[in-house]
Amino acid sequence: MDALGLAPPSQLSFDGNQAENWRKWKRSFENFLLAINSVTQPADEHGVYPAANGPIWRRQIAILRHCIGEDAVEVLDQFEFDDEEDQDRLPDVLQKFDEYFNPRRNALFEWFVFWSLTQAEGEPIDMFVKRLKTQAAMCEFGDLRDMMILCRCVFGISNLKLKEKLLQDPGVTLNGAIGLIRASEITKSQIESMSASKSIAAIEKSAPPAPAPRKITNCKYCGYDHIKGKCPAYGQACRKCGQKNHFMKVCTSTRKEVSTVGVEEGEPSMNQLFIALVSDDNNQDSWTKEYDIVNNGRRRNVKFKLDTGAQANILPMSVAKDLGAEIKPSQARLVSYGGDPIRNYGRVILSINSQGDLQPVAFELVDEGRCPVLGLTTCVKLCIVRRVDGVTTEDIISEYDVCFKGIGRLDREHEIKIDPSVKPVVNRARRIPLSMTEKVKAELQKMEDWGIIAKVDEPTEWVSSMVVAEKKDG
Repeated sequence: MDALGLAPPSQLSFDGNQAENWRKWKRSFENFLLAINSVTQPADEHGVYPAANGPIWRRQIAILRHCIGEDAVEVLDQFEFDDEEDQDRLPDVLQKFDEYFNPRRNALFEWFVFWSLTQAEGEPIDMFVKRLKTQAAMCEFGDLRDMMILCRCVFGISNLKLKEKLLQDPGVTLNGAIGLIRASEITKSQIESMSASKSIAAIEKSAPPAPAPRKITNCKYCGYDHIKGKCPAYGQACRKCGQKNHFMKVCTSTRKEVSTVGVEEGEPSMNQLFIALVSDDNNQDSWTKEYDIVNNGRRRNVKFKLDTGAQANILPMSVAKDLGAEIKPSQARLVSYGGDPIRNYGRVILSINSQGDLQPVAFELVDEGRCPVLGLTTCVKLCIVRRVDGVTTEDIISEYDVCFKGIGRLDREHEIKIDPSVKPVVNRARRIPLSMTEKVKAELQKMEDWGIIAKVDEPTEWVSSMVVAEKKDG
């Protein structure tokens, strides 16, 4: 401590934000020098300091070396000064520290940081403005400093109503905005204090602790562990038997799910058939095909939806009645993709005229207005779709050999229509690397010989530059 009992600044910390640590330490050091009356005279109009400042600067630098710490002294000893006398001048020493801790900043990045600042939850406006002013000093706003801080202050506060009020005042200033926001925060704090309920001494009977919920292990309805009354299978339909309130994995039904559809005259062998989509509208934009259905001399044209995800063929009840088909009972259960049951009115065998050949097909009858569906088995039987395990390049070239012959030039002329209102453009030729010149000439000559391009020796209104790119194979 000095004669006045003032403690010097603590050592400069090199942890964390060194630039901010130096700024705060420098401010404390300058205040300490002022407090102990260790001051110098300013420079004259020519920038020359009085000679009497020399001994004072040397003493100030000695105090700086004593206070700043060993790490900072090591940095100070590495500084290179333009003149030996500069190392004994405190302003030059502080300038060297400024340059060390504050290298040339990226103005765009500092602006980005400034415009990203927002008021944190519960942060007073004074603290928020302090952060804005600190960052603004790094942005070098100049005369626009207060205006920039005002804009970021208005846009960055968390109170939306107060932000709207500030935006409605075209003449608001920085101090006015800070005062209004500070008053709003104080008022809000006072209202919360006034509305706080007073504590009243009372004896309350403590309620007995609630019993722990009972846990079901390996539930017989869903197969999982859960709290009693929270079974995920409740209200859900089983995909195996169609009954509700249990999952298929724990279903005890002896019915078996079969993924094929038979067309024999007897009863179907399956118990449940999945239908991917049965819509009430058969005019949707989907894959459909029309077929003539024949039965005992009667014929009717029906538009089917081709659904390879369906395990059965679907036909509205009215179509079967119009054709006079014999409707037999069906024990097959129709289930949609979502697990919803579809009512089945029976089963019929009808003939489909496929390219002049009548193919017997089994249909499950559903409600009027349902979209007729041909399932996977029938689509394969009628040669609508076929299974392709793999396609090779040789298969494609062999089947479509006409597409792989010649250069693909058409035998007719094509007229290129140009908008007459568009001004023609003539681009200058691009430079071709010397190593590629002969290859480019040879390629252009080959394309001209094949008739792909033609040489033009006269001026034209449109000229596009050529871009040359060499392939990996040369």
